[in-house]
Amino acid sequence: MEFTNRFQGTSRYIKSHWPTYLFGYCGGIILSIAIIGISSVQGWYSFVFLGLTALLLLTFFLSISLWAVNRIYDGHRISEALVRMSDANPTDTIIHIGLGRKILAVELSRHLTTGKVLVVDIYNPQIMPSRELARARRQAIRPNPDPRLSWRDGSINLLPLPDNSVSTVTVSETFGEIWQQGDQRQLLKEIFRVLKPGGSVLLAERLRTPTNLIVLGPTAFRFYSANYWTRILADSSLDMGDHKSIGDLIYCFQALKPKTTIQLSLWDSI
Repeated sequence: MEFTNRFQGTSRYIKSHWPTYLFGYCGGIILSIAIIGISSVQGWYSFVFLGLTALLLLTFFLSISLWAVNRIYDGHRISEALVRMSDANPTDTIIHIGLGRKILAVELSRHLTTGKVLVVDIYNPQIMPSRELARARRQAIRPNPDPRLSWRDGSINLLPLPDNSVSTVTVSETFGEIWQQGDQRQLLKEIFRVLKPGGSVLLAERLRTPTNLIVLGPTAFRFYSANYWTRILADSSLDMGDHKSIGDLIYCFQALKPKTTIQLSLWDSI
């Protein structure tokens, strides 16, 4: 399968969110045009103004939504940011915890030579009930065999890896799909367990930022703030490292497992 199409990420996003685009944006635009046409014929000029206003707003939000989706999901921006922040070598092994979308794992593998990306799918429809996510999973196509890629199933309660065994873990738009904070913390506890002392977890999530509020309107309030992710990572005994914004739309955070045994023993009190 070809993953290099310039608008492939945008296309995949629209397919998984098609009710919003079909019934929300496009349906609203068609309805606004109908109101303008009927009102013009009937001489209801106040409704013409109302229809024009709605048409302009819907066209604006549709355009800026497509711009944001293209900026996030095309051009390998997330994978590049995560690899750069991890300081991983082309020969390293990266553990990617995902929900079956697959494309980011493929992008991560392209930064490696003899290294590998081990993808752990932790999807659970009871914990992650999003219909958009379920559609994205159904539409995802497994890429062609690649020695740099391998796939395993896991859960938030058990990652199929030994204790203190990996140096780099990446997680992209996965925690945000987990509705319960207790489940988020459980996954972080598992990540902490498998990380080597001094290892890093790279977290990418959309945030409640001014740009996302413009792009998504009230829908953006379902996203957490940057302070939330900083706090939940720190509460999981991880030390905060670097962070990077991608157009104020999605943020990448780096957190490190402490090297000292005193800090590691904090898990005993949980």
